[in-house]
Amino acid sequence: MFDVGAIEQLAPETAVETRRDQLDQVDALISGVVATDENVIQFSASEDPGALHRVEWIHFIAALFNQEALSNEYFGEASQRVECDIDSVSAERPIPLVAWVDLFDSR
Repeated sequence: MFDVGAIEQLAPETAVETRRDQLDQVDALISGVVATDENVIQFSASEDPGALHRVEWIHFIAALFNQEALSNEYFGEASQRVECDIDSVSAERPIPLVAWVDLFDSR
């Protein structure tokens, strides 16, 4: 989809006018924030539940740069590590009992 080129990080605290100028100079902006600009691609991997679900977003980014083969290789390695970690943690520790207490004084 896009040629591999410069990747620039835009400062989140940038003034609105400067931000608009920056958006006009790029083909696409990958952002975790919902935006109405036509060249903004929403990327919300951190909202996806589960470690493997988050790692799977690498396929989304890779498709933008025609790097699907590399993302498949990375995802395969990462998923093996996650599965190995899950198996080792499950075998070593019992499930913990956690209590959340919230004290509220209604006086």
